[in-house]
Amino acid sequence: MVNGENHSMSILVSSTTFDSSFTNQRLKETEGDPHVYVVNARTWDVKPQNYSKERFYVFCGSGEIDPIILDSYIEVNNILDSLGMDRVDEMSVKEAIEFIPIELRNQIVEVPIDFLTDFKQNLLQSIQDIAGMTVAGQGKLFNSKEHFNQALYIPEIPAFTKDTFIISTKLETKPQDYINSKWQPEQPEKLRFMHCDQGIANDHYGMSSCFIDDIIINDDETVTLKVKFDFIITIIPPRPPAKIDIAKVRSLIPWLSQNKGINWGMISYDQYQSQESMQELEKANFPVKYQSVDKTDEAYLLLVDYLYENNVQFPYNEIFEKELFNLVHLRERRKVDHPSGGGKDTSDSVAGSLYNAVKSDAFLTQLVEKDIDILFEV
Repeated sequence: MVNGENHSMSILVSSTTFDSSFTNQRLKETEGDPHVYVVNARTWDVKPQNYSKERFYVFCGSGEIDPIILDSYIEVNNILDSLGMDRVDEMSVKEAIEFIPIELRNQIVEVPIDFLTDFKQNLLQSIQDIAGMTVAGQGKLFNSKEHFNQALYIPEIPAFTKDTFIISTKLETKPQDYINSKWQPEQPEKLRFMHCDQGIANDHYGMSSCFIDDIIINDDETVTLKVKFDFIITIIPPRPPAKIDIAKVRSLIPWLSQNKGINWGMISYDQYQSQESMQELEKANFPVKYQSVDKTDEAYLLLVDYLYENNVQFPYNEIFEKELFNLVHLRERRKVDHPSGGGKDTSDSVAGSLYNAVKSDAFLTQLVEKDIDILFEV
C-alpha cells in the first residue's frame, strides 16, 4: 500500500468447475475491470501442433439442458426441442449449431478428436478439466425424446398385461396375476438383473428386470454391452389405511424362477425398509444386495450414456417416461433428484437394474462363449 493505494498483484490459478465455483464468481465480479487480466487457454490452443486438426463438438450444458457430445444434427435438434424452437433438417453439425441461440452457442466447444474417448467416458469431468469450461450446478438429467424412442421396443408378448397396478394388503391380488400366461423370457439362459425401489404407503414401488442381450467387440478391442429389459413395472399404493403388500410383491421373484426359469444374477434394494425383503430372499438363496441410486449420480449417468449410445432397449412405461424427463441433475452434489411433487421410484428401478447388469462380471462368461462360437465359425 502506498498512500492508501494498493499496488500489489494477486494471481489466481484455478479450474472453473461449476457456475457457482469461487473462480467463476471472481470472474463475474471483475468483468470489465481494467486492472484484471484473464487468461483462459486450452492445451490445444497453446500447442496446436501436438493435436489432431479433426474436431468434435461438445455442448457444455445450461441450467435446463444437460451437457452432451454433438455427434450430429440430431443432438442439436434435442437442444432446439428443449428451447421450443423449430428443428433443423439433415445437415452437418457445424451448420446445425448456427441455429442455436448465441447465448447457448457460447457453451459449445470444439475439441480435438484426440480427447473423444475421455469425453465419452466422463463427460462432466472432461468438460471441466480438459475443455476448461464451467458446468451449470444443476439442470435436466435427460431431454432427448429421439433417443428415448429409439430405445423402445414392442415385445411380441409383453411380460405383463399392464405395467401399472395396485398390490394391496386388503386384496389377494399378486404381481404374477398380471403376467401374460404365454410370455416366455427372451434368451432364458442369460442371467437377469433387478433393482427394486420399495415404497409402502405413499411412494410407488418400482421393479425392473434386464439382461445382457449382446456383446460387441470393437475394433479398438473395447467391449460394448447391449442391455435389454424384460419389463418395467410400477406398483401404485392403495388408498389408506391399506398399504402396498411387500410380501406379495417379493413373491414375484421366486415365482419367476419357478415358473419362467429365470436365473437371477443380482437383485438389489434401495431403502432401509427393504431389510426384511432382502433377508427373506437371502434365506431362499437368491443373490441380494443393498444398492442406492440416490447417494451418487453414477447409476443415472450410466443410464443416460446407454440411452445416448443406443445400447439399451426397454418396453414402454408411461410413468418411467414422465419421471425420466423431469429428473434434475444436481451436478455439484453429484446427485439426481425429482422436482417438487414428482417421483423417481420407477426410474430408480431402471437405473439400478442397468447398473447391476453392466457392473456385474456376468458378461465375461458370455464373452468367452462368444469367442468360442467365433472360433468354431473360423
